[in-house]
Amino acid sequence: MAVRIGDTRQTLTTDAAHPVGVYNAPSAAAGEVLLAGGEPGTVVLRTDTEYVPLADGSTVAPASQGFAVSRELLRIHADGSPPERVALDAAGRTISLAVGEVVEERVSVVNPADRHFVAVVVPLAAGMEPLNPRLATAPPEARPTGSITLAPTYGAYLDDQAAFYYDTLPKGTYEFAFRTRATVPGSFVQPPAKAEMMYDGAVRGSGAGARIEVSRAAAQLK
Repeated sequence: MAVRIGDTRQTLTTDAAHPVGVYNAPSAAAGEVLLAGGEPGTVVLRTDTEYVPLADGSTVAPASQGFAVSRELLRIHADGSPPERVALDAAGRTISLAVGEVVEERVSVVNPADRHFVAVVVPLAAGMEPLNPRLATAPPEARPTGSITLAPTYGAYLDDQAAFYYDTLPKGTYEFAFRTRATVPGSFVQPPAKAEMMYDGAVRGSGAGARIEVSRAAAQLK
């Protein structure tokens, strides 16, 4: 059996000892698979495509294919004054913070039908530290003013994301709230929040990507 991708051609041997032939091609060019020998036979072809986008995750625009996801940030002031609110409703917005500042993440997910095995994942920029209010050692500022509409079957506050998993998610709109703290100076990509069915990746939705800039001095939202 011969495989051709673009101008590259390779022969694969398939027999009782080698029932599967594997060919990796670093090309998106058109190709074909040819049986050798002229004898009748059946070829089952499976293709997996992997790619790295040219642009980073901060440029991702909102998308809805079964779920609608939106995200906003509340900048919390240590003096107790009302927080500053910024909606991440368009790709590429830059949020400037200073080390030590606390942000409340607010994510809204619209689910138009009763569904099972749903994951809601909120990625964090690398310079941000998640604050888990359920820990006995959590500081007072870790507790958000918002709440989670429906307690997840399982939830996790990880270094790079907060994730909420549901065995069953009825039709409706769901809110998620938790806090993070800026800890590392630098410019970081914040990928979009997303919701998807765990066993049907075609049913999904995501918000907008953004960029988080953390400085050592006081900053502002742009």
